[in-house]
Amino acid sequence: MGAFRLDDHGKFLVSGDSRAIPHEWGRCQHETLPDRSQRGPKIRKKLGKIAANCYATPLPRGVFLEHQTVERERRVTSELKATVSGRRHVNRIVKETENLMIAIIDYQMGNLRSVQKAFEKVGHEAVISPDPAVIARADKIVLPGVGAFEDAIAELRRRDLIQPIRDAIDAGKPFLGICLGLQLLFDVSYENGEHEGLGILPGKVVRFEVPPEFKVPHMGWNAARICRPAPILAGIEQGTYFYFVHSYYVLPDDSGVVAIEADYHRPFCAMAWRDNVFATQFHPEKSQCHGLRLLQNFAELGL
Repeated sequence: MGAFRLDDHGKFLVSGDSRAIPHEWGRCQHETLPDRSQRGPKIRKKLGKIAANCYATPLPRGVFLEHQTVERERRVTSELKATVSGRRHVNRIVKETENLMIAIIDYQMGNLRSVQKAFEKVGHEAVISPDPAVIARADKIVLPGVGAFEDAIAELRRRDLIQPIRDAIDAGKPFLGICLGLQLLFDVSYENGEHEGLGILPGKVVRFEVPPEFKVPHMGWNAARICRPAPILAGIEQGTYFYFVHSYYVLPDDSGVVAIEADYHRPFCAMAWRDNVFATQFHPEKSQCHGLRLLQNFAELGL
């Protein structure tokens, strides 16, 4: 049986019975691993163990090395990469090909990276993707949004994302809309005309009609009046401040879906909740510790 180790330059060295070592290993002898492998003996020791585990079983007598399977090469390559890097970009590649925990819908209408970083800050990976197949595989869906309603719904249609959104909600998957993502869930918006929405929640989207002393857009911190204790509001107290930026707000047909109200000249719906659908008019990713708590609660639904 061959022995495996790394030299001080991060290169594999092999000794012993070469018949027990597949031919792909010969290439490893001449390849330098990424610089991260040179940080210390612990990483080199771990890599050596992985190599030994992947190739611990000697080839049957009479089997030539050139017939070693590609599958074994794939195994060692993926395991070594994951161990050497140990970083999020590798995890994201893996998650792209497997079931995802949280998918952030990319339709070019929001500060997607800010939302992703907020989930990462509370210890949960989230993948940004415009791919309907990725959205369909996800366990939880997030629909952020900044901009005009008309442009947003047009982009969702153009990218064939409307049906995956509806399918995910119908399947009972936790769904979180943020800002424009809340408004898109309703039947119709009257922003610059009349535009059909997703129709998930009955109601309409209208512009603030306020006295001159109130500026539109409504921008800044505002206190939340919790009307219904949605699961994602666990640990968030009455009167907590969240950050808003919007000129339009939703008027639900059913006041029973309102989970949070805020005041801007008059009360308006700051968060809607029905079954597995949650949606905020405020930006949790910009609302510091309380917004992060809301995102953590969402990420941990069902865990």
